Amino acid sequence: MSLTADSNPLQQEAETYLDQQRFQQAISLCQQMIQETPQFAPAYQILGKASLGINDLQTAAKAYQHAIALEPNCPENYANLGLVRAQQQQWQEAHNCYQKALEIKPDFAGVYRHLARLWEQLNQLESAVEAWERAYSLEPETVKPEDRLRLGDDFLKLRQLDQAIASYQRALEAQPNWQEAYQRLGEALEKAGRWEEATATWKRAMQCSQQQENAPVVTSSPQKQETYKRACQTHLEQQQWSEAVIAGKKALSIAEDAQTWHWVGKALQMSQKPQEASVCYRNAIALQPLPESYTNLGSLYAQQQQWQNAVRCYQEALKLDSQQAVIWRNLGRALTGAGETQKAVAAWYRAYCLAPTEESAEDHLQLGDRLAEWGHLTEAIRCYQYATERKPNWSLAYYRLGDTLQKAQRWEEATVSLRRAIECRQQEEASLETITPPSGQGDLAQNFSETENNAVGLRIHLAEAFPTFRKGWAWLREKLPKRTRKPSQELLPALSGWEGKQPATSTLDVAAENPQEENDSAVAKPSQKALLAVLESQARACLEAKDLDRCFRVSQELVQEYPQYPQGYKLLGQVYQQKGELSLALEAYQNAIALQPEDVAVRVWCGQILVSLEQFQDAIAQYQKALQQEPKNWEIYHYLGDAWEASGDPDSAIAAYEKAVELASSNHKIDFSSL
Repeated sequence: MSLTADSNPLQQEAETYLDQQRFQQAISLCQQMIQETPQFAPAYQILGKASLGINDLQTAAKAYQHAIALEPNCPENYANLGLVRAQQQQWQEAHNCYQKALEIKPDFAGVYRHLARLWEQLNQLESAVEAWERAYSLEPETVKPEDRLRLGDDFLKLRQLDQAIASYQRALEAQPNWQEAYQRLGEALEKAGRWEEATATWKRAMQCSQQQENAPVVTSSPQKQETYKRACQTHLEQQQWSEAVIAGKKALSIAEDAQTWHWVGKALQMSQKPQEASVCYRNAIALQPLPESYTNLGSLYAQQQQWQNAVRCYQEALKLDSQQAVIWRNLGRALTGAGETQKAVAAWYRAYCLAPTEESAEDHLQLGDRLAEWGHLTEAIRCYQYATERKPNWSLAYYRLGDTLQKAQRWEEATVSLRRAIECRQQEEASLETITPPSGQGDLAQNFSETENNAVGLRIHLAEAFPTFRKGWAWLREKLPKRTRKPSQELLPALSGWEGKQPATSTLDVAAENPQEENDSAVAKPSQKALLAVLESQARACLEAKDLDRCFRVSQELVQEYPQYPQGYKLLGQVYQQKGELSLALEAYQNAIALQPEDVAVRVWCGQILVSLEQFQDAIAQYQKALQQEPKNWEIYHYLGDAWEASGDPDSAIAAYEKAVELASSNHKIDFSSL
């Protein structure tokens, strides 16, 4: 409702005071009008505005409430009360007032502006942007270019790229030579993957920048420009960054070219001025796309962890030159940061193949491991080959190569690589004494008549060759010329890492009890035991390296292939335990105990898990059974005391602790404070 001057003779005078910001005089006249005509709504409206002018929010709120009571269908009254509530930080009431005003007048642009500011105060950017956009659409003629630019920035923060681009374009319609708006538009187009439009926009931004500088026309000769360019390049080579920037800008003031813009950008980048460097690289790209400009621009994005932008820059660089290892390497890093691991590995692989001598043997090995894990055996083999070229006597690289060749069923090559691994390992451990193999043992190579079996047999020897594997067949340290030796049955438990005593019978040892049957299947049986040893050694290596996922897979395979072999269940239980999956770990350990009841270590592990699960009586039972096997083990008494104490039986706990102290005092020093 508009205020009319003929409604009350004092109204026009009060409005004049209000326009002149003479708020006290306006308030006095409003109070006089209210005394004379208490039902005169305009008096309350003017009083509310004047009170707001002197920051008397309480009086202003009461005035607008009176106005609403007299004119409940006037949207301005609700809008003004909402403005007061917002200043009082009564956000919900302010929002209700704005909503009521919009119910009465849906096209009230001013209310949308107030609502947008409220959402901004509440950090609700998406709602604020929606309100600003609605307000601008209702009154487009009142919107300034700066408002459009700010709205575009907000859309960009919300990753609403199309809306951001449209806002920047509207800003440029109102102000066509605005360099900053072109720069923002270029950034939005770049993020949207519209590279050609982005390049054209950056070029336009550069032209606007030159026009704004209004520099005098330089009539210097091309020779002088070349002098400045050479100076810029020389300063870059000498790492004189400031001097390079000065010389480059002098060259650009005579005539622009992409290479000089790139040089200036590089100098600024090395001077820790990323924003200015970014502009220079874009200017270079606008004149002539250079792979090095895209690459350096991508590096700036990578430093800011804007991984997707970095990836796009590197991809554009590779379109221009796909034979530069450094670009592939940078792309690999950016893809890793973006969480695209498999694509990153593919990029690293391209980089390593283009420049294998620029990477260390360790880098090649690590990449090969990842490729082998994903089943890319051909590529993994190539990486391991590069590793052996970079480090010709590295036993681990030859082992991984042989292992992967064996998986690829390239048996002859696998045998050569694994033999080389043994030779290299023996050179690494040349100081170790030679241990004579047990007498009476046949030649293992004679039993392995096929190339496949020979490769598997050689893998067994590597269980000894690498310190990450369980040691067992110590006599394998002696130099092996062309053939390996068959292990004795006594050493089989040591190789497999069996911590307890071997059960009297096992499905794996049935053939050993019948020599004639063993001779009849000389190829199959050694291969079966060989695979068991390999699986176990791999699982242990993964466990020691904390590679739990791989250890889990290998342990599961071990259990499936050899369900009567307790060591597989123990390894599986250790994986579950380290992952915190205690119930599954307990189940695995119980399977191991069922196969090997006298294993003290597994019973202790079970007891510890049962205590964690608050199954105290079951834990106590496990510790007591362990003590039947090792009655003088003070540590088990200590664990038993902990279980008794946790179960609420302090007397039994004390008795167990006293026994632990008695046993430990004769053999070990014990920390009594821990008891």
